Amino acid sequence: MALWILGIYLLGMSANLPVIYSADYTFAKQPSDVIIMGGTIEAVLECQAEPMLNFPWSYNWLRGNQLVHNNSNNRYHSYHRTTKLTISLRNSDGYFFSQGEVNDYRCTATNANGTITSKLARLISGLASPFTDKTQKNLNKDQYEPLVIPSNYQSIPGLSLSINWRKKMGLNSFQAIEFGNDGRRSVALNGDIVFSNLLLLDNLNYTCEATLVVSGDIRRSRGSLNVLTVNGKDRPLTVIRTSNSIVAGVLGRDASLECIPGGRPTPVVSWCIYNPFNYQCRPIVSDNSKYLLQFGNRRLLIRNIGYQDRAIYRCVMKLNSQEQRRDINLIIHTLPTWSNPLTYTTASIEDRFTWPCIAVGTPPITYRWYRNGSEILRNDRRFTFTNSYGNIIFNKLETTDIGVYQCQATNQYGTIFSSGYLLVRSFGVIFTKPFNQNQLIQTGQIGEFECLVDGGPKPTMIYRYNGSVIQFPSSKYTALSNGNLRIHNVAINDTGSYQCTATNRFTPNPITSTASLRVYERTRIIHGPVNRNYRIQESATLPCNVTSDFRLRSNIQVVWYRNNVTIQTNPIYRLTEQYPNYQLRIINGIRSTSGNFTCTVTATIPGLTTFSDSKTATILFNDIPVAPSLQSINRISNTMANMTWEFPANGDNGSPLREFLIEYKSDFYDQVRVFQRISDTAARYAILNFSPWVIYQLRVVAVNGIGRNTTNSFLTFSTKAITNVPTGKVENLYSRIRGSARNALNIFWKPLSREDENGPNIGYQIRYRLSSANLFTSYRRLGNVSTTFISQLLPNEFYDIQIQAYNRDGISATIATIKACTCITAPSQGPTNVTSVVISDAVRISWNEIPAHHTGGNLKGYKIRFRSDTTPPRTYNGDVGLVTKYDLRGLAINVRYFLTVRGYNDAGDSQPSTQILFTAGSKSTIYTPTGLRPVSVNHNNATVQWVIQGSPASFILQYRSSSQSAWSNSTTISGSSRDGIYTNLKAKTQYDLRVVAHYFTLAISPSSSIAISTSDAPVGEQRPFYQQVWFIILVAISGIVLVLIIICSLVMKSRKSERHSGVSHVNSLKDRVPPRPPSPKDENNEIEDAKRPPLPQEAPVIHEYKELEHIDDGSSHDSLDQYGSEHVTGCFDEDGSFIDQYGTTQSKYSGSQHVLHRSASVGSSAFSTLV
Repeated sequence: MALWILGIYLLGMSANLPVIYSADYTFAKQPSDVIIMGGTIEAVLECQAEPMLNFPWSYNWLRGNQLVHNNSNNRYHSYHRTTKLTISLRNSDGYFFSQGEVNDYRCTATNANGTITSKLARLISGLASPFTDKTQKNLNKDQYEPLVIPSNYQSIPGLSLSINWRKKMGLNSFQAIEFGNDGRRSVALNGDIVFSNLLLLDNLNYTCEATLVVSGDIRRSRGSLNVLTVNGKDRPLTVIRTSNSIVAGVLGRDASLECIPGGRPTPVVSWCIYNPFNYQCRPIVSDNSKYLLQFGNRRLLIRNIGYQDRAIYRCVMKLNSQEQRRDINLIIHTLPTWSNPLTYTTASIEDRFTWPCIAVGTPPITYRWYRNGSEILRNDRRFTFTNSYGNIIFNKLETTDIGVYQCQATNQYGTIFSSGYLLVRSFGVIFTKPFNQNQLIQTGQIGEFECLVDGGPKPTMIYRYNGSVIQFPSSKYTALSNGNLRIHNVAINDTGSYQCTATNRFTPNPITSTASLRVYERTRIIHGPVNRNYRIQESATLPCNVTSDFRLRSNIQVVWYRNNVTIQTNPIYRLTEQYPNYQLRIINGIRSTSGNFTCTVTATIPGLTTFSDSKTATILFNDIPVAPSLQSINRISNTMANMTWEFPANGDNGSPLREFLIEYKSDFYDQVRVFQRISDTAARYAILNFSPWVIYQLRVVAVNGIGRNTTNSFLTFSTKAITNVPTGKVENLYSRIRGSARNALNIFWKPLSREDENGPNIGYQIRYRLSSANLFTSYRRLGNVSTTFISQLLPNEFYDIQIQAYNRDGISATIATIKACTCITAPSQGPTNVTSVVISDAVRISWNEIPAHHTGGNLKGYKIRFRSDTTPPRTYNGDVGLVTKYDLRGLAINVRYFLTVRGYNDAGDSQPSTQILFTAGSKSTIYTPTGLRPVSVNHNNATVQWVIQGSPASFILQYRSSSQSAWSNSTTISGSSRDGIYTNLKAKTQYDLRVVAHYFTLAISPSSSIAISTSDAPVGEQRPFYQQVWFIILVAISGIVLVLIIICSLVMKSRKSERHSGVSHVNSLKDRVPPRPPSPKDENNEIEDAKRPPLPQEAPVIHEYKELEHIDDGSSHDSLDQYGSEHVTGCFDEDGSFIDQYGTTQSKYSGSQHVLHRSASVGSSAFSTLV
C-alpha cells in the first residue's frame, strides 16, 4: 500500500513541472559600464548565463524597463539567443547618445524554466570636465607661511581619474613638480597641493592635470603663485589637513590616511598603531608590501586591508619641542555577500510561504526581487516584504507562482544576485515518516511523536489520545508545523495510545498512524556526592540516594567510579547496596585516595531501553595548613601598626590556601574574633588600624580547603593610653508605642561595643523633634543605657529621634536617626531567606523573622501567597500565624509554584519577600481522615476520634440528620487535633457525621461518614428552667413587690422635703463663709486636686530605665521641659531646683520630699496651702 501511495505521489509531482536541474540560475558574465569618448562610434554590451544542459538560453536587452528591438532606427543590433548588444552612437544627424538620457541597460536570459536578469550596465560620458572651475587663482602669499592650493577636482561616477601637479616650463611644456622626502610639499587625498611653509623657489605657474585612466585623455586647470619676501623664518606648528577620526576602508581594497602639518622649520611626521588597553604605540615602517609612507610620511597607504587592520592609527607631528597628535580609527566596510542565498525550493499550494534572502555587508543593504526577469513591486498585495532582511512572503501560493526568482542585494560598494527555482506542488497527503510505534519515557521530560506528513495544500492534522480528540491551544500538547506532536512535562497519566490523522482536498480518505506511550517515574539521583575536602586519615561518606519507578526497582544497578575506574568493595571502600541508599564510604583516606568520584544509576527495561542518571564530585584528602609564625607588630602611629608574619612554602599541606585571618581578643572581651581577612595568600604583612583605649592580643591564622591551623601564639598591642570621642554608630535603633493613649514611645538601641567606646564614661544622648519642625529643641544625656521612653507626645504624629554616643572626651560625630511615629506602621521590611524543602508529606517553607526594628509595631504574624505555574494559574493567600516555618499540604503533584511571604501588624502588610520557585513532590499530600469513630454520645453532644497522615490547616466537623441531604458545619478545629465534639444536637435523633480535612490551598478531603443516634433528654432537663411554671410565678411576685417599694420611697421623700423648707435660708448664709483651712498634715499627704492653683501644661517627658518591665506609667518628674524646654516659662534656682511660673520650687532631686508654701486668695480671705 505504501509503495502504491508513493507512486501516486511521484506521478503527481512529475505532472506539475519539467525536470529541474540543480544548476544555478546565474550569469557567468555580467555586462559592464562603457565610457564614451569623443571618437567613440559604438558601444558593445555583453552578458552570458551559466549553461544548463538541455535548457538553452535566449537573450533580450532592456533600456530602463523598455525592451530594445533589434535594428531600431539603425541604432541597436542584437540577435535572438546571442549575448551581445551593439549600440551605434552616431548617424548622419549626429550623436544618439545624450548625457541626460536613460542610459542604463540590462540583459535577460530565458529558458524553458524561466527568466533571469543581469545587473545594470551604464553608458558614461567621458567628455565632461572633472574641474568645477578650470581657471585657478593667481595667488600672492608671504614667505614661510603654510598654503593649500585647491585642485577644484570633482569625482565623476564611473570614471577613474589620476591627479598630477605640474609647473609650466614653456608655451606647451610642463614638468612634474618635485615633492621631495621632507614633506614640505605634498598632495592631499582630495588632490589639493599643500605647502607646510612657502619658499621663494615656489614662485611658479602651476597646472593641475586630471587624466582619464581608461583612455589617457587629460583635462587641465592652471594658475600662478607669487611668494613675497618677509622677515623671520620660524612659524609655529599647525595642523593643516588630517583624515577624519573614523575612516572606513573596504575589505580587500587599499586604504589611505593623511596627516599634513604646517610650520617652519618643516615638521616631522611619524605613524604608529595605538593600543588603548596597554597604552603602547607600535611604530609603522614603510615596507612597500603592507604599509607605504608617502610625501614625507604625510600619507599612509595600507594595502589590501583585512579585519586584522582594524586599529587606531596615531599620527605624531613634531616641530622642535612642539607636538600634535591625531588618532584615526580605521573600520572595515564590506561588499554585500550572501549568508542565505536562494536555492531550488518547493512549497505546497495555498501555503503562506517565506523565502529568505539574507546578505551581510556594510549597511544599509537594499533588496529587490525579480520573477522571470520582471521586478516584483512592493505594492503587490500577493507578497509581503520584511523590513530587516530581504525575505519575501507569499501570502497564499498558487501554481502561477512557479518560476525563476532572483534576489538582488545592494550597498554603497556593490550589487550581488541570488537565483532559485520555486516549485508549487499540489498532491494528496502521504507520510514521510509515520508515528513511532512505541515510546518509553520518564516523567518530567518532553515527549515527541513523529508524524511527518507532506501534501499540497498543507495537510490538516487531528490528534487523539486514547480515542479522544486533543484540543488546541493546550499547555500540555503542541502540534508542530511538520506534523509532530509534542507532549510537555510528561506524567504517569499520559500513558496511553496516540493517533495522528492527516488529510487535504486531494486526499479523499484521511490517512492515520498510531503509536503508544508508556511513562515511568524518573530514575534519578536525588542526593549525590558533592565537592568536598577531607583531612588525611578522615573517613568520608559519599551519598547516592536514588529514586525510580516501582516497576523498575528490581532492575536497578548502581555503580561507583573513581577517575572513571569501577570501585569494588575492599578495605578502603565500602559500598551500601540497598534501595534507595547506595552510599560509598571511604575509610581513612590518604592523599592518593583523592579523585573524581561518580555514582551512576541505571534502570533497565529488558530488551527495550534503559534510564540512567549520574552525579560526580571531586573529593580531596589533604591536611590543615601549618601555623604562620608571627614576627612583629611595629607601631606606625598611636592607632596604626604594621603586622608581619612568615609562612613556609609547602605549608598548605596539599590544599591551596584560601586566606589568612588576623584574629584578636581584647581586655574587654576574651572571645577571639576576626580583625581582618587577607585574601592575598602571598601577603606576609598587613597594615592595621586600631581603636583607642583597648589592649589587643593578635595572631595570624592560615585557612585552606580543609580548615584552619590549630596552634597560634598572640602578640600584644595596646592603645590604652589614648582616648578619643566614640567613633562607632549606634545600631538597631527603633521605637514602640508605649501605652494605649499613643502619646509616648519606648526607644531601643544596641549600645556600642566596649572596643568602640574609645574612652571612659560612655553614655548616650537623645534628642527629638516633630518631623515637621526645623530644629531639635529637646535633648538629654541618658548615661550608659540602651532603652528609654519619651512621654507627653502628640498622638499619631511622626518624630525624628537621634541617638549619639559620648564619653569623657566628647560626643561622637556619628548620629543614628529614625523616624518614629506615635502610631502603628506597617513593617518596613519583609521576611528574608525564604527557602523550600520537599519533605515526605508536604513542602516546608522557612524564613527569617523580621527584625524588631523593622516590624513597625507588634508583629501579628505572617501571610503566605503563592500561585501555580498552570493555565489558568491558581492563586492562594493565607495567614499562617506568628511562625517562621509552615508546611504546605494539598499541593498538586509535579507542579511548579511561585511563593512570597509577608509580615503584618495592625497597620498593614510588609513588602513581600524575594519570590522563590519550588516544585511540589510527585506524591499527593492531600490526605483523608480515616478510622472515624464515636467516643461518647449523649442527648445533645457527640465526641468522635479519627486518624490522618500529616496535618491539614484545619478540620471541619459536619453533620446532617437522616432526613437531610445537605451537610451542615458544627465547628472548625485545629489541623493538629485528632478528636472533636459535635454540640447542640437534638435529642433522640439519628445523625450522619463526617470530618473534612481543609488545606491551606483550599483543597478539602472529607472522611467516610458514620451514623449515630442521640439519647433521650434526662428528666428535669426536658425543659429549661426559665420555661418551668414555678420560675414564671416567682418572677411575677418579685415584680409586684418591687413596684410597691418604689411607691413607698417616693411618698417618704415628699414628706421630708416639706419639713425642711423653713430653714433653707439659713443654709444659704452659711455658704458665704469661707471654709477653714485644713489642719497641717504629714509631708506625704496631698491636698485635693480641686484646691490646687492651676499648674502649667506638662511637656513631653523622657525617662530612662534599665528594664522595660519596671516602667512606671504615672506622671514623670523628669520632664525634658522642666529641664529647660522652650514650652515652660521657668528657671533653675541656685541650688539646682526648678522654679515654675507660679513661684513654687521643685527639687531637682527626685528622691527627696520638701514642704513648700504657696499663697493664694479666694474672695477677701487669704489662706496657706501645704503641699
